[in-house]
Parts: sequence; C-alpha cells; structure tokens
Amino acid sequence: MKGAVFFSLLLGVCVSAKEFTLDSNFANKKIPERLLSFAAFWNNGSRNADFSRDCRLAAGCGTVVSRDGSIEITEPGGQLLFRGDNNINPDCGTVRFKVKGAVWKKNEEMTLFSTLRESYSLDIVKRKNRVSLVVRHVKPISAKADKVEDFRRISEVSVPIGKMSTGRWYTVTAAWNINKQQGVIAVDARAVNGKLAIPQSDLRSFLHFLVGSGSMAKNSRDGLAMRGVGFDDLEISRYDYFETVRQMALPEQESDQIKAEKGAAKTLGTLAKLRRMDAGWQNVYTYPNYLGAEAQGRDLLQYDNIITNDKSRGSAYVAAQYAYAYELLGDYRYLDIALKTADFYVRAQSPHGAWLYLYRVGAGVIECGSRKPEYKFQDSCQSHPLYLLAYVYRLTGNKSYLKAMMKSGEYYLEAQNPDGSWSHHYDHINKVGRTCRGLPAGGEINDRAMNDAIDVMTLMYHVTKDKKYLDAVKRAGEFLLKAQISNGKVCGWADQYDNKIKPCWARTFEPPSISREGTLYACEALVTLYRLSGDERFKTALLNTEKWFKKIAINGKCYNNYDIETGRPIAARMNKVYFLDDEKDAAKFASFNRGVMRKPSWNIPDFKRFISQMVYPVIEPEIDDEALEKMLRITEKPGKMAMNTQNKDGLWVYPRFADKIYSVGAGFIPGQGRLFMLLRYIDVLRMKRCEIPRVYRGGIYPHGDGNMRTFALPSKWYDVPWSE
Repeated sequence: MKGAVFFSLLLGVCVSAKEFTLDSNFANKKIPERLLSFAAFWNNGSRNADFSRDCRLAAGCGTVVSRDGSIEITEPGGQLLFRGDNNINPDCGTVRFKVKGAVWKKNEEMTLFSTLRESYSLDIVKRKNRVSLVVRHVKPISAKADKVEDFRRISEVSVPIGKMSTGRWYTVTAAWNINKQQGVIAVDARAVNGKLAIPQSDLRSFLHFLVGSGSMAKNSRDGLAMRGVGFDDLEISRYDYFETVRQMALPEQESDQIKAEKGAAKTLGTLAKLRRMDAGWQNVYTYPNYLGAEAQGRDLLQYDNIITNDKSRGSAYVAAQYAYAYELLGDYRYLDIALKTADFYVRAQSPHGAWLYLYRVGAGVIECGSRKPEYKFQDSCQSHPLYLLAYVYRLTGNKSYLKAMMKSGEYYLEAQNPDGSWSHHYDHINKVGRTCRGLPAGGEINDRAMNDAIDVMTLMYHVTKDKKYLDAVKRAGEFLLKAQISNGKVCGWADQYDNKIKPCWARTFEPPSISREGTLYACEALVTLYRLSGDERFKTALLNTEKWFKKIAINGKCYNNYDIETGRPIAARMNKVYFLDDEKDAAKFASFNRGVMRKPSWNIPDFKRFISQMVYPVIEPEIDDEALEKMLRITEKPGKMAMNTQNKDGLWVYPRFADKIYSVGAGFIPGQGRLFMLLRYIDVLRMKRCEIPRVYRGGIYPHGDGNMRTFALPSKWYDVPWSE
C-alpha cells in the first residue's frame, strides 16, 4: 500500500524503500523530446529507434515488429540491441516501456531491459513476485552461486506485484541517480523509491542496452527472453524520475527558448563531427569543405590529425562549451565530448605540467604538431587546459583531472620571473622564461600571458588555500605597475619587456612601443588586481592611462602602436618601424598592404567599462527575480543576435576570414564567441523557468562576462585574504 516501507535483504545488507504512486502527468503522457536521449515506438515497422542522441540502428536477434507496431520475441534468447554511448546517461536516467506476454506468469523470471558499463550492469528484472531494478557486477561476487538468488547482485530496488494478465500491456518504469545512490522501479502507477548502491568508480559510458534480455546472460537464470513476449513504447529520459516529472510539469517553452536551444544543439552537433581522435579541434575551418587551419592564412592549413591548443579559442575552450551545454541541457552527449577532450589533455601534459600549442594525434600518438615545440603562456595555451580540467573535476570529482590541474599550477609558479612577470614561454632545460625572441626572463603582456597567469594563480589559491599563489599574484601586480610607461609623451604598456622591464621587440611586426592591445590587457589585469586587493595604485595607473588615450584619440579611435619617446603613431614590418604621420613612411608601409593607408581605426580601450568594474570589496548578489531580469537584459540581445545569424549548419561563417591577401577565404572558428552568447542566453531562460537551479555556473558572472576561468570557479573569485 502507498506509504508502506519495504525491506530487502541484499547480500546481508538491509535496505529500506518506500512505495508511492507515479505522478499522473508522467504516467499518462509521452516524455517530451527535449528531455529524451532515446525513444523507439516501432510504429513505422522498423526495429530502429525513432529518436536518439547516438546511433539509432538496432541489432540483436530473434525479434520482429508485430502488426500492432510492437517488438515481439520470436525465439528463446531473442533481444533487441542498441548502442549505449550517449543514448543513455550513466549518471541519471529514466527508462519506460510496455511489456506483454507469458513473462507475467507468477513463477516466470526474465530480464526485461539491461544496460552494461565496464564493471557493472543495470537491469530491470521480472522476478516471481516482484519487478526489480538491479545493479549487478560483471563478474560473480559469490562463490555459492547455487544458494544465492542472484550471485552477481550488488543492490536492488523492487516493487511487489500480484496476479498479472499475460494478455495485457503493463508499463514498467525504472530510474537511477548515481550521485544520490537512488533508484525507482514501477509497474503501471505502483512504484518504489529506495537506496541503490551503484559503483561510482566506472568512468566509461554504457556500452549498450538490450530490450528483452540480460547483458550477461550466459550464467543467469533470468537472462534469456521467452518466445512471444512483447515490448512497446521505449523512452529514455536524460533525467531521473523526479527531475523528469518536475520538468514535465513546467509550462511549454516559449519560441525564443526553443529556437535558442535548437540552434545551440545544431552548432554543437556540427562541431562534434569535426572532433578528431576524441581529442579536439583545429583553430579555423574553411567552409563548406571543412579544411582545418592553424590560423587565418592559407599557408597554415593543416592535415586533419592536427589539434590546436592556441589563440585563446583552442580545443579546451570548445570542450568547455560542451560541458556548459551539459550543465544547461542535461545531455550526456555533451559531457562525454568534454570529458574525452579533458582526457586528451591529461595524456598530452608534459612531465613538467605544460602543454604545447599544437599537437599531432593518431592511434596511440600524441606529439608536437608545430614547428617550435614551445610551451607558450601566450594565447591561453596553459591556462585554458587547466581551466577545463578544473571545470570537469568540479562536475565529476575525477581525481585525475585535479592531479593534472595541480601539476599545471605548480608549473606556472615555477615559471614566474624574478620581477613578477611571465614570459612568452618557459625554457625547461635552463629553468628560465624566454621572450618570443629568446631573451631570458622577459615579461609578456601580449595575448593574455600576464592576465592568464594572474587568474591561474588566483584559482590555485582557491583550490589549495596556499598563500604562495596569492604572493605570486602580488608580485605580478608590482610588475605591471613598474612596466607602465609614463614619460609625459605617452602613458600605457608595451607588448613585451626584457628582464630590466624595458620594452623590446616581439614578432617582426611588434616593435617596442605603446601598444593599444598590450594596454588593453594591462588594464584588464589592473581591474582584476583592484578587485582582489582594493589597492588604489592599480586604479590610479588605469586613470592616468585613460587621460592619455582620450587626449590622442580621434573620435574615440587610435592607432595600434605609438613611439615611446615621441608619442607618434608607428607600424612595423620585418623589424623596420614606419612613422604613420610621415607621408613617405606611411605610403611605404601601405605598399605592403595593397596601398591601403593606415588610419586610427582601432577603438581605444573601454575605460568606462574598466572603471565601472573597479569595485572593492566585490559582493556577489543572490540570483533572485531581480537579478535574473538584469541577466536577461545583458544576455538577450547578443543571444538573439547569435541565434538569428547561424547558417543551416549552426555556424557563423566569415565570407572572408581575415582581410589579408593570404586569407583562407570563407571560414569559421569552432571557438566562436557567438556559441557562448547563445549558451548564456539559454542559461538565463532556463533559470527563469526553473528548469535548472538558480546558481552561477560560470557562463554568467555578476562582475563582468563569464569566461573559462569562471567555468573553473563560478563564484567567490575575488574573496581572498590579500592583506593578511
């Protein structure tokens, strides 16, 4: 009866379970497609699935589709076999189907549904007087098999049954939640909810699932199906029973949310096809023929076995979007992709704890794929893999990810220069950082080298509570203050410095100068440092820079580089500097660019935004209705822009990727920011509808846009004991 407590003796352990009645909304309706990972109704005469997240095709033997549109077992041991993979979520799920036939005779026993992981199976078994959801070890765990009802059983939850009719369809429902160690089993509306011991050490997805038989049928009394038993209306939800019921009770989604979620699914589906060797992606792809490239130039096109870890939008960033999509949509396929990329980074990590910026991958092969085997700090080559590992560790608790992340954090700490900076890359042999041109212990601001290092050290403090990481952040702040160039003619930062904190050459087009881009990164770092510390020196340095840029700006625009001594605009090519306010020099430089004269066309750094973000102490608001409305205002416009500009493949294609003569032409970036915009919009919409909890997941952050670092630590980023 309802509310009664049942006790099952499982391997000597007494486990309680409570009987209840299935929700009528759930019992009487199909599960909406947005919650499904797999569905097969067999109305079209085919044994294949109607809907799946992975392969739809059915294998097996001894089954036919009956005239009434159901599956019938035609011989003993017959079964319908499907791939597991992403069709069934190992963390949590709900399986529902109908059963008819001789299996419902009182003394008959038969496995109705079975799905197999590496170390255990999860089976729905009809016993003599009950139906059970059983967790069973792959190998026998009792030496006295003849005296034990189920010698592989680890645990089970059962619902009692009485007299059943063999000519009637009965609906069987089973659900599991590995984190809660909970299971539900039901026949029609009569259900039982109880503790279910499920191994948590198995990291692989389900290999397959069967309808009508057991995965491990050879020595199992119940493993072989009986002739004439029928199955119909198989549905597998991404969620456990209680969450499935909660989601089904919500009002229908509005059109914008449906469009956004379908748009994100289309993008993620296309990018999934481009992933190579379960490792990652290239930086840029041509369209529509999907040739991968290291960057925007034709001379950088690569074979398909090259995986990028470069340009702050490499494989780790793409994989993080999949993990974020999993948090938002509950689709195990997305987590599976993110975890496999994270596993690649664990395998690819050097003994020192670092990563290269390009890899060549193959069967059992992970090797350098670039001309220079450099472990760059530029372009997030170290930080993004670390953030991805921290993110998936937060989602899974897998210690291998934590171990690799910690090793990377130690590498960062070792590589910090004596002046508090980080270099372009680190020389392991001589234990010294090196600039782009090989100078020892030179500081790098260009391409986020300093920004990433400051953020990584902050994250490592939060993970370890070891103040050596916070001390590293303090040293970095002192370097940035000393590196500011303010001589009455200019005020800002260069891209790169030598070990005397003097501006120096980087690449052949990056002269020692006031760099708009370097200044932008430096100002972003000052905002972070002020939020962490409240030290007014960081704010003063930013305000002084703002005054100079506003002074030299023309309608809010500026050149990319300025001479340090004179403040005149300059550009460089092949290590030669050209003054752009000199007619002859400007014309000479323009000749290298099809005669296009350089103009002040860059926006000056967004000082208004920086100043608005300079708050201390940082107080994070609760996500109430008011906060959600504010989030919606922030995410709606870019989110709708993203979903309204996708092409048929869910991509955002540039008709000419990079306006250079060496351009690859039409192309797109897997790490496109518009996918992130779309996911952030979905995040807010789903929170508003209570489809997901109102928490910070990393995509939305109350003090500035979320990014890779906030995936690793979604909240309390600036809560550090700076003054202690």
